[in-house]
Amino acid sequence: MKTRYRGLIAAGLAVLLLLASFGAQAKKNPEELIQGLFDEAVDVLLENRDAITEDRRVAFDLIDEILSPHVEYNLMSRLILGRHARGASDETIDRFADAFRENAIRTYSGTLSDHVDDVVRAVDGNGQVMEIVRVSDPDSRNRVQVQTRLNIDNPAVPVNYELILDEEHDAWRIYNISLEGFNFVINYRNEYGSVADRHGLDGLIERLEDRNARAWSN
Repeated sequence: MKTRYRGLIAAGLAVLLLLASFGAQAKKNPEELIQGLFDEAVDVLLENRDAITEDRRVAFDLIDEILSPHVEYNLMSRLILGRHARGASDETIDRFADAFRENAIRTYSGTLSDHVDDVVRAVDGNGQVMEIVRVSDPDSRNRVQVQTRLNIDNPAVPVNYELILDEEHDAWRIYNISLEGFNFVINYRNEYGSVADRHGLDGLIERLEDRNARAWSN
């Protein structure tokens, strides 16, 4: 399988793992959470395959409705913005997080919609597609890493999930994913950092908001 499609399939599975998270009601440890959500993700994919293929908006709405409550967007946004977040108000960070969330989900829901058949072929009847390789101990800030392997080709695709404990709600939330050399936070930090350097944080946010406003009219 070509590297490009390995990455697309891995990305699709990672997104699906996240969108299945609405089924996790009781608190679980990180390993139980990731394994359980992956199993649910395959069911979600198969049940919604036709709708996802036919309409990108279906994929967007499904991911947004189910994923967003289980991702730590504030931390993710601050990590992406890096030095550009220093001195920014909470309102500005929240505004960036909203614009970023919509842009990112629209991008990945489009990828999933375009390549859902590839993802289905990779998981359908393939036995143990995902396995847990290692789970780190929580650090001083209650962050952990769950290292997994997707057996969709030879060699397998490593996927690393970074989670933080939301102490207020006593739940683990995902704030970063890495796969095939692609680090979600670092990728967007590089992409958005150059824009913020030229136009400032407000300029970056305005461009994201404008991109989102125009997206569904094309």
